[in-house]
Amino acid sequence: MITLIGLLFLLVLSNFSEPERVSISLLKKELGDYLNKEVKVQGFVLNFKSFESGDVLFDIGDLNDSFEVRGSFSNSLIKNNDYCEIIGVLKEYNSKYFIDATSIKIG
Repeated sequence: MITLIGLLFLLVLSNFSEPERVSISLLKKELGDYLNKEVKVQGFVLNFKSFESGDVLFDIGDLNDSFEVRGSFSNSLIKNNDYCEIIGVLKEYNSKYFIDATSIKIG
């Protein structure tokens, strides 16, 4: 019974904890370590594109590097040069890596 309560507590805790922030350079250097895991990165929005479907596509960049971000947000207020924090899962499709964003905080 105690084991079950412990597992339940860990499950609840994992749903409320955010991933540790990682630099874009480190993320690119260690793709295998982060693939299919939740990551948090910060930087400036570059090459922003939005689509009627609500999908957005852009790069997030810091002083040293940039990384592609994709997501679906119905009222996206994002624009180029905004500083933001992205939380999402690092994914790969056709040998191309990107962050599938689940949360975007501007500012």
